[in-house]
Amino acid sequence: MKIVESKWYTHTAKGRRIAKDVKMAFAKGRIEFLVSPFEFKDEIKAMKGSRWHGYIEDDNRKIWSVEDCFRNRFQIQYLCGEDPYEWFDQEVKHHEYTRPLRAHQREMGDHFLTYHYGIMAAEMGVGKTLVAISVMEMSGVKNWWFVAPKKVCEAIKREFKKWKLDPSVNVELLTYEAFTRRMDEWTKDQPLPQGVVFDESSRLKTDGSHRTKAAQFLADKIRERHGYEGYVILMSGTPSPKSPVDWWSQAEIAWPGFLREGSERAFKHRLAFLADREFGAGGVHKELVSWRDDERKCHVCGLYENEGPHEYNLDEPDAQLHKYKPSVNEVALMYERLKGLVIIKHKKDCLELPDKQYRVVRCTPSPATLRVAQAIAAASPTAVQGATLLRELSDGFMYREEKDGMTKCPTCNATGEVEEWYDPSDEDRTYGAIDFLDPELVAWLEKHNVICPRCEGTKEVPKMVRVAREVPCPKEDALKELLEENEEHERASPVRGREEGTKALQDFRLTQVKP
Repeated sequence: MKIVESKWYTHTAKGRRIAKDVKMAFAKGRIEFLVSPFEFKDEIKAMKGSRWHGYIEDDNRKIWSVEDCFRNRFQIQYLCGEDPYEWFDQEVKHHEYTRPLRAHQREMGDHFLTYHYGIMAAEMGVGKTLVAISVMEMSGVKNWWFVAPKKVCEAIKREFKKWKLDPSVNVELLTYEAFTRRMDEWTKDQPLPQGVVFDESSRLKTDGSHRTKAAQFLADKIRERHGYEGYVILMSGTPSPKSPVDWWSQAEIAWPGFLREGSERAFKHRLAFLADREFGAGGVHKELVSWRDDERKCHVCGLYENEGPHEYNLDEPDAQLHKYKPSVNEVALMYERLKGLVIIKHKKDCLELPDKQYRVVRCTPSPATLRVAQAIAAASPTAVQGATLLRELSDGFMYREEKDGMTKCPTCNATGEVEEWYDPSDEDRTYGAIDFLDPELVAWLEKHNVICPRCEGTKEVPKMVRVAREVPCPKEDALKELLEENEEHERASPVRGREEGTKALQDFRLTQVKP
């Protein structure tokens, strides 16, 4: 057991900085606080693996203990008056790039070539992959892992080929499933990379998932072996996630302890208004009321001043009143807290991005398709039906009703007869239903059974099923050409295809269909 005595620093309510004596014991993978002033109780409780020994059987010591890990030592350094954030507070170093990077890409590259660890939160289409390639080449690190979802791996390979990745840089491309399996089977004698890139890192937002634990393990090993010379880069296409809590796990992988809270739960308690809700047999759980994203929300209830129980309401006489107190916008402060670890880029901020290009592709139908279209237009009883059939033909298929055996007649319910009402004074005047007739008229009518007009007394009718028949369509070849043209970029949006359709069919879709 190693015992260390130190001083922790805090500030009084008036802002005066004071020091308090703290005595810690390092034993069996935990840090025990033998002497810990009450002022630091919340700081200790927020650390990873915090535990109060007064609740442990056969241990009557009234002390706190936490895990002995990188993140807790990082926080203890800060409390001791040191500056563990010094690495991330340094000025960004600017570099000369040989690749054609735009201004926002150079900014992202400089960020990671300076800090080595962090999260690249940039919207899709701003060029994250090219930045990662440039960082891998200019870092001087030769052994890298690039982890990405399975559907993205082929695109990454094409990007490496397109930009002619330096052959001296050894990059092993892994899917998240293969990476997780590799970490499960890893032994101490197996080599690990000096740098790793996690693409679409939003898949690592769940703290307890298998892949997140594997990513955390590898990142910790890189820090342990290479320190500031290692690289851990997380790339996410969601710079503004729906839940602010999604940042915690990714930040923990990038640099444990950068965020004060030692668990996702503690992080959520700081960022959200939570209320106790009962469920089941007297059970209670914390329910999210709202996020602390507006100073106008009440610090106690999370509601605005005119919404919460801040004054007496006759409609809710039992409501527990409390004084309105403005809250702190913790969500906005969170982005300030992540400064140095996270670089965020929105498309609207990347002024050098080229404008989107739209192109209309008009397809010419074959003579056979035109003849079919003219036949449909001539035979359709209504304009709506004709337009629908032409729409199907334009998309390369036609619906047909085909006979598939026999089924009982739904009209007569397989009895062969249906009820019919007739006027005794005029037997040719009949009614198939009397639900909406005048009661005086119904009283005058007589009822009898007649042969079902649908099945003609056979009690069965043909069972019809709809099948789709494919027909030659020029759109198919045009789409294949478009995909081949954009194979390297993997981005093509035929958003106007259904609206444009085949021009030749559009010319008579509504003009040649009989009314």
